[in-house]
Amino acid sequence: MSQPLNRRHIPRRPGLRGMRGRLILGFISVALLTSVATVVLMYIVLAYLYRNDRLESTSEMFYGLLPNDPTSRQIAYIVIGISLGLLLLMVLLAQFATRRVLRPVRKLAGVASRLAAGDLRIRLTSTGQDEMTELVYTFNEMASALQTKVAELHRMHTMAQRFASDVSHELRTPLAAMVAVTDLLDEQADRFDGDAAAAARLISRETSNLNRLVADLIEISRFDAGSAALSVDAVHLAEAVRNCLRVRGWTQQVVVEPLPDLRVQVDPRRLDVIIANLVGNALRHGAPPVTIRAWAHRWAGRGWVSVRVSDRGPGMPAEVLPHVFDRFYKADTARTRSEGSGLGLAIAWENARLHEGSIEAANSPDGGAAFTLHLPVSPASAPALPD
Repeated sequence: MSQPLNRRHIPRRPGLRGMRGRLILGFISVALLTSVATVVLMYIVLAYLYRNDRLESTSEMFYGLLPNDPTSRQIAYIVIGISLGLLLLMVLLAQFATRRVLRPVRKLAGVASRLAAGDLRIRLTSTGQDEMTELVYTFNEMASALQTKVAELHRMHTMAQRFASDVSHELRTPLAAMVAVTDLLDEQADRFDGDAAAAARLISRETSNLNRLVADLIEISRFDAGSAALSVDAVHLAEAVRNCLRVRGWTQQVVVEPLPDLRVQVDPRRLDVIIANLVGNALRHGAPPVTIRAWAHRWAGRGWVSVRVSDRGPGMPAEVLPHVFDRFYKADTARTRSEGSGLGLAIAWENARLHEGSIEAANSPDGGAAFTLHLPVSPASAPALPD
């Protein structure tokens, strides 16, 4: 890719040969033609005013504007014809000048649209030596600088992703040993008392948090690398929700409304992760009762199943709602530490997107936050669903 010239190196055409000169000449030509047309129009009006008292009817108005003798009338016809010709020529010149001036502007607009669409390699070409050429070179300089900056940001983003992925995988080996030790400490917890028991509980809790954080980072790195894949199976929705709550000991803390008797084609592990993250978030940041309800419906000619997890807590501030699925986002900036990794909702959102679904976050009218998971169902089940 050739580097665009600096604007100081652009040769300028002297005098009226540049774009500004063409515009000046065009305005002068239009002004002269307008003056001639104005003079002719004034002649017709004056003739009408002079001879109006001699007209016998409105049908003779046109002929009354003309002189009586044949020679003068022929001259008047010629003047009128020339005037009409000049008006037509003025229109044609204006069209030609407009196209000549606007053609490079339209080309610039088209190239700018492609640049905005992501084609950073596109450049403009110009062989002139006027102001438009300077604009072309300036545009190319901007496009080159933007391409360089985007490439640098992409390289830094790739390095950051690789670093997070490598660190997460490297931490798995020492974490496995730490988890084994903490499991042993938990089994022997009754042998400790005082500060030793508190230290053992602290180590076990922090090791568990670190293990969960590393697992979430590895999961996020898979999404970033595009290596996350679905292992789809037919899953009974009600059983999947109840199993998720039972495994984590949340059965007594969550109210499950009657769920539809429906099988969905999803990845069982990823569906479990979505529900666990939504319910865990409600239990940590909301207030009881945490409620789960689900329903199936049709929308835009496609079948969907929706699962809503809601609580009766204070809800979420309006400025927080757009960022709830951002990674490591915390609504309370003063809270530097929390039980969660800050990736749970981001992982849930990525898993929903992987299923061609979505998650909506909102505040319930009755108070509290509500997260609604939407997943598509198989076409065979869609016709039986209500709109």
